[in-house]
Amino acid sequence: MKPLEFLFSDPRYFLLHDIVITLAVYLVLRWALNRTLQRTVKDDEMRFRVGKVSNYVLKGLLLVVVAQLVAQNRWSAASFVGLLSAGIAFVFREPILNIAGWLFIIVRKPFSLGDRVQIDEHQAGDVIDIGLHDFSILEIGNWVQADQSTGRIIHVPNSVIFTKAIANYHQGFPYLWHELEVAITFQSDWKLALETLQSIASSHTEVSRKEQAQVVEELARQEDYLIRFKHLTPIVYLKKSDYALVLTVRYCCDPRARRSTESALWQLILEAFAEADSIELAYPTQTLKGDWSL
Repeated sequence: MKPLEFLFSDPRYFLLHDIVITLAVYLVLRWALNRTLQRTVKDDEMRFRVGKVSNYVLKGLLLVVVAQLVAQNRWSAASFVGLLSAGIAFVFREPILNIAGWLFIIVRKPFSLGDRVQIDEHQAGDVIDIGLHDFSILEIGNWVQADQSTGRIIHVPNSVIFTKAIANYHQGFPYLWHELEVAITFQSDWKLALETLQSIASSHTEVSRKEQAQVVEELARQEDYLIRFKHLTPIVYLKKSDYALVLTVRYCCDPRARRSTESALWQLILEAFAEADSIELAYPTQTLKGDWSL
């Protein structure tokens, strides 16, 4: 038997032939339907909706016809099931990943309802809902300064937990370390400034000794994360910049209170420095030399 005769006598050839014709008919019908809608339906929204529904119907009919053709061919039934499964897995890849992400969130708990999270370096907010396909966050930041809510709700696909870094503001450690930089002139009494800042920070941001001991004990007991903070008391660091001495106040605060605590500290700092004649806040300046007389 010649090769071509063997090919044309193979049932697989006839199946492929029928499927190609079916696809061609489908494409022609889809093209004709879209052209007809463009000519007859003037309303854009109505044309869009009718076109969507019609395309879904045509695709459903295409699947039914192809399934019918395959069912009549005993050789390709198993192959078709395999190809169909692979096609479904490819087409519905994102929904499947979202469901897998939901299972991961439920079991592993990278975050829970009420947690404040940040996805990569962009989206951040409070988790307000966890669904089968996505989770919702109440956005913070963006065009609003600091960690304040914008009022927008962002729906994030669950699959991002497999591809993006997610920062949790609450998990493992109940506080955030925050820093506040205060620049003073080189002529200022930096020792007095340091003592003043240390006193203000200790009086208004220090975690109570009871809470500190409880947190340190809980950190030592937990099994999920190796976090070892021995001291949670505020501290002031000193460094030199190009134009000033910079004192950095480092302290613990509630994840949702960074802006409010910073504002309260600045008010106290400005009041204290206003009473100290030997301390002056610094800012970038330029000195111009030369004869500027006219």
